[in-house]
Amino acid sequence: ILMHLSIYKLRPDVHAVVHSHAPISTGFATAGRGLQQPISPEVIVGLGCVPLADYGLPGTPALSETLEPYLPHYNAILLANHGLVTYGANLWQAYYRMETVEHTAHIALVAHLLGGARELPDSEVSKLLHARER
Repeated sequence: ILMHLSIYKLRPDVHAVVHSHAPISTGFATAGRGLQQPISPEVIVGLGCVPLADYGLPGTPALSETLEPYLPHYNAILLANHGLVTYGANLWQAYYRMETVEHTAHIALVAHLLGGARELPDSEVSKLLHARER
C-alpha cells in the first residue's frame, strides 16, 4: 500500500493505481530491461516509454523510494525483479495502461526472438511525441 500512497501523493492527477505481475513485462523487469525502445506508435503516444526502477523490498518504503524519480514523468514503471505498476485518472485508464505495457512486452519479446526490433526513426518518434502533447 505504501507504493500506491506514494503515487497518489506525488501525482494529484492520479485516482487509480494498478499493480501486477503480468508474466512478460515481469520477465523484462526480472531481466533488468525497461521498455524504452521506440518500436510501437501506440506506446509512444499512450505512455512515452516504460522505465525500470531499481529493486526495492516489497511492502517497505524502499520500494516507493525507487519509484519517486519516475513518477512525475511516466505513467507506467517496471519494478526490478518484481512486476509492473501503472496509474491514471481512473481505473480503466490505469488498467488499459497495464494491458498496453504487457502487450508491448510481448511484441518486444517476439521481435527479440526474431532477431531484434527495428526502432522507429527519430523523425517519426518526434511526430508521435508531438501528437502525444496534443
